[in-house]
Amino acid sequence: MIAENKDRGDLSAELAMNHFRVGAITAEIGSLDDAAEHFVTAATMQQALLVDSPDDEELLLGLGNSWNELGRLRMKAGNTVGAKEAFEAAREVREKLTAAHPDNAEYQRKLANVMMNEGLLAVREGDAKAATEQYEAAQAIRQKALKDDENDDIARDYGKGAFNLGSLALGRQDFREAAEQFRAAIAKFEPLVKKHPESLTDQLQLAVSYFMLADVLHLMDQPEPALEHYATSQARLQMLTDENPRVAEFRQRLVTSL
Repeated sequence: MIAENKDRGDLSAELAMNHFRVGAITAEIGSLDDAAEHFVTAATMQQALLVDSPDDEELLLGLGNSWNELGRLRMKAGNTVGAKEAFEAAREVREKLTAAHPDNAEYQRKLANVMMNEGLLAVREGDAKAATEQYEAAQAIRQKALKDDENDDIARDYGKGAFNLGSLALGRQDFREAAEQFRAAIAKFEPLVKKHPESLTDQLQLAVSYFMLADVLHLMDQPEPALEHYATSQARLQMLTDENPRVAEFRQRLVTSL
């Protein structure tokens, strides 16, 4: 009987994961509403399974992912209230995981990511102060995780976080802080691009970081380094455009740089 129940539990957990996967695919190529239904179903099933196994790592990890993706989907659809609820639920689950496994860098990374998503939502709501607090809290977690386990995923997330903080600082005209954050982003993406030259996302993020730093230096009346960084950004964008002529975003970024 115990074995039979375990099989049923595993089957339910796998079914929940199937709903999550279908939701992720549907979010890319189909209806956002349909995708949301799959994420809600996955989360509902995972919560039900956790009633009997409240400390199951796999279930907690899956539930955190389901809530986080649902939040991102709702934010994309403009449902800020629903997105906030989903992100808060994801953070609660991921806080439980990191508390139980404080040495697990991946759990730390995922907690920081949902906090970053809450910051992005705050930006959409026009609350720059709350966004900055969320970004900084996420960066603190990443910084600690990087000390214990230097890995590309956390480094990439830290670079994105620095870029976001730089953008907020630029918005409030704190040019020194903005320049510092964009330099921090560049410091993370430079080695990532060398290590993973196939990653177009990393290459674009690096080029845009150089461009934003150049903008800030221009505003700080530092034309020579500004021109140097504009040139670096332009060269990288030109390469991306030449190698990927069908990607419209690369062409648009290059035009802006020029």
